[in-house]
Amino acid sequence: MEINVTKYYQKGFSLVELIVTIGIIVTSLLGIAGLLGLSVRSNETFRQLTICKTLATTIAETIIVSKESGIISFDNLTATFNSATKKPVKAAGADNIYGTADDTGDLTFTVGPNVALPASTQKYNRTNDLLLNLTQQGYRYRIGITPLPNSNNALTRMDVEVYPPGANNLTDRGVYTITTVFGQYRTSLNE
Repeated sequence: MEINVTKYYQKGFSLVELIVTIGIIVTSLLGIAGLLGLSVRSNETFRQLTICKTLATTIAETIIVSKESGIISFDNLTATFNSATKKPVKAAGADNIYGTADDTGDLTFTVGPNVALPASTQKYNRTNDLLLNLTQQGYRYRIGITPLPNSNNALTRMDVEVYPPGANNLTDRGVYTITTVFGQYRTSLNE
């Protein structure tokens, strides 16, 4: 007697295979979500550092220009700008020099097209650019001007520190510092 055995092949996945596959996919998605959070944080830190760098450069340049043009004398730089405390960022006053006593109002920066608007309107113009109010966001600065020792008060060191919101120490994330040394004599060639 001959027995006819027919083999049936199982098609599809078993329940165990399906659960393992779902576990692998969920673990992968959690890893990607973690990287997305890190990317968003890094992007925000980079934006704050860029703003701090631009602001520190602007403050340092206005001080140097005011010294070079004779608006503020070399001897008065320390009295005008030196500060041990961090001050809120404000718009330059009538003298167009950041860090002087006449600074008032909120300082706003234009950072380009507002991505919340439709793509067809995202052009570089002042009507729909994204404005950041640095004063209200909590940006602060400190200017330190000190004569260099052993220079007979002929050389001065200027430190401009800009702090993003939430930063209190120089070692905090996003803080930007510019240090410049300049002398009492004008550096321009056209005198």
